Amino acid sequence: MSLQDTGIRGTVAYAITVTKDGRYIDGAAVLGEAVGHVHKQSRWNYALVAIVHVSVSKSIPPLRALGWHIVRRDLPFSLDAIENQEYAKAVKSNGCCGHLELLKLHAWSLTRYAWVVHLDMDSFPLNKPSEWAADLPCYKISNFDILIW
Repeated sequence: MSLQDTGIRGTVAYAITVTKDGRYIDGAAVLGEAVGHVHKQSRWNYALVAIVHVSVSKSIPPLRALGWHIVRRDLPFSLDAIENQEYAKAVKSNGCCGHLELLKLHAWSLTRYAWVVHLDMDSFPLNKPSEWAADLPCYKISNFDILIW
């Protein structure tokens, strides 16, 4: 089944993760503008969603001013919950933001949208969703359509 076959219409959420305050807002501004540009001729509405760590405060007003809906969340689970503590230790220092990258898992909770695209703030969409998503597999999970590719 593809997205096109399901007849899904509605809103596409473009989600980012903000793990700490800093000079990252310019990336969110450019990404939000690019999303708006590619959606001008799309049949889907779009929403900008920022999944923001609970410790972030200074970045929230500028994100809101740029049109991002703020979803404040803590980590979805403690690193202590990971049985393999060697792995947990590696997660803590991996990537740009270490264990705070786990905030991206909250994108799966954005179930009010037809579908969700989680992007890093240094990404840049060049085509409208119908150009790149119409043939993606769409798997039914509970009552939600989840795109997995």
